Amino acid sequence: MRDDWQQTGSLSPLDAGSLQLWRIDLDHVPGPIDDYLKTLSPEELERAARLRAGHVKAQFVIARACLRRLLGFNLSLDPRDVPIELSSYGKPATPLANGRDLFFNLAHSRSTIVIALSRMGSVGVDLEYLDRNTDIMEVVSNLFSPEESEQFAAIADEHQRRLAFFRCWTRKEAVAKADGRGLSLPFTSFQVPIFATARAAPVRIEDGNAATYFVSDLLLGETAVGAFAVASMPSRTEMFHFPA
Repeated sequence: MRDDWQQTGSLSPLDAGSLQLWRIDLDHVPGPIDDYLKTLSPEELERAARLRAGHVKAQFVIARACLRRLLGFNLSLDPRDVPIELSSYGKPATPLANGRDLFFNLAHSRSTIVIALSRMGSVGVDLEYLDRNTDIMEVVSNLFSPEESEQFAAIADEHQRRLAFFRCWTRKEAVAKADGRGLSLPFTSFQVPIFATARAAPVRIEDGNAATYFVSDLLLGETAVGAFAVASMPSRTEMFHFPA
């Protein structure tokens, strides 16, 4: 996996064995929000109209517009015509279009949006900023396994515990989103690396729908962490800043 996000002036075709990750920084997105509204579906336009003007609305509109551009580009469809459906667990997906399968997932936090694309199978991505006021041990004791709780309790340094928690959380979220069940999947049903850097680390979900996913960290600077998980290992992972 490359450690840097590449600048590019245009969208790149998604190869059959590749995974693409696209990063959008809201603070540097050019043009007015009305330009992005032109790419949305009627349902998305209605949803955007219900949102108050400001950060949340801009985040939704720009994320969906960029996602539709990526999907339309790779499916040879007008971005507005790309069908996006929700699974029974609420995960957005696009059905077979023009004879092509395309799997995607999207995550956003504050001013950062990340979109993951794959043709090989399900994918999940998550990111979090580190300065959220979270009672770490309360979350860990309620949602993680007893073994994981013990490991977190053993971290004496508060900063290191917070960093380890958010890395672990984004890894678990990415796996749960790749699985498709999201937060409906108990986090106690699988364990991810807590301390070591995750690079294609195999994670097995131990429940009635047992499956294995491969989770890797995303580098997002010093103030945020992220991770992505895939059902099948890609031959290449490409990381791009979304082109202006």
